[in-house]
Amino acid sequence: MYAELHEHVIMDAVNYRKAMDRHKDGVDKEYVRSVLKTYKDHDITFIRDGGDFAGVGEYAKTIAPEYGIEYITPIFALHHKGYYGSVVGFPYSTFREFEDYVKQIKRRGGNFVKIMTTGLLDFGVYGVITEGALTVSEIKELVNIAHGEGFAVMSHTNGAQNVKNAVEGGVDSVEHGSYMDDDAISYLAQSGTLWVPTIATQINLLRTERYPHDVVKKISDEDFGNIVKAIKLGTNVGVGSDAGAYAVPHGSGTMDEYGYIREAAGDEETFSKLLDRSIKYVREKFIGPNSTVS
Repeated sequence: MYAELHEHVIMDAVNYRKAMDRHKDGVDKEYVRSVLKTYKDHDITFIRDGGDFAGVGEYAKTIAPEYGIEYITPIFALHHKGYYGSVVGFPYSTFREFEDYVKQIKRRGGNFVKIMTTGLLDFGVYGVITEGALTVSEIKELVNIAHGEGFAVMSHTNGAQNVKNAVEGGVDSVEHGSYMDDDAISYLAQSGTLWVPTIATQINLLRTERYPHDVVKKISDEDFGNIVKAIKLGTNVGVGSDAGAYAVPHGSGTMDEYGYIREAAGDEETFSKLLDRSIKYVREKFIGPNSTVS
């Protein structure tokens, strides 16, 4: 059995716009079923979703047991208005608005809260992260609100200082985490916070011609090296591929990520312990106040 600790069922790994249009008149239930069947066929039985604005992951959770899958989701992600995040959720302008969304997540049976603290990587230019980044003080308040409702917090974060800010702010997992330096890696390792690198989103791009090969190669090599360093320091690293993202298909993308993290771990014993630790961590922290998985 395998676990996928970061995926987006709404996306199809091919064309983002067409994937969104698929659900413009309501959730395409047959599509969702086809994705869950793909996961079942790959023996992936535990999934942590990354959220969406159309209720697709929410629906997936309700039918996942039919496929022998435990499925947890934040329902949607939350981002500061004007910053990156509309592709997977909704904006807030005030802490009160954020709190109202968190309460909605609870009412709808969500398992945890996902926040966007930074933008995306620009794969056309090395070192660039799109949009702005949240301050430590804002992250702390968001985390306090979420924790106060019984939710763990998944944090979309890139950049060395931004990772340190997210960890200092009290998030329970850091997703992506590109462009970390040794200090940020050490900070993350000492915290015990889960890191889900989603390295497949980078390495799999090398199979395509969508972005400059030399830029993608530099980013992926650097981030893969950081995963190796993190594992050696005892960081809580989890396997989540960001499946649904471009060039990371559901099912096979998860297996790609398993291969990359296994290689970074260096040996099967280390990799096995890594898996056990990260999955246990997610089960203990991310099921949420509703105390159910589907």
